[in-house]
Amino acid sequence: KKNLKPKQILQMGYTDEQIGAYVGVVLAQYDKDGNGTLDRNEFTGFIQGFSKECGLDPVPNQGECDQALKDLDKDGSGSLSKDELIQLVKILLAAASGGN
Repeated sequence: KKNLKPKQILQMGYTDEQIGAYVGVVLAQYDKDGNGTLDRNEFTGFIQGFSKECGLDPVPNQGECDQALKDLDKDGSGSLSKDELIQLVKILLAAASGGN
């Protein structure tokens, strides 16, 4: 299984298929309880790691991560599903590439 990094996806131009594959890697790495979603602590670990990897500064603090989780959690489950994570990664990649 290829371990894609955010910067690699940015350099590739990222297709929906690549973003989906990346989210699968994210879940494998950060979904500590193995339930297929990222809860508050798992999400915070991912978002802070992603931000550092992409050189986004400042790295979001816990309050910002909590707000992002609330905004992105469309089904109100308190965690992010794979589909919700795909939408988040698209937003983050756009921000990391200068909004294009």
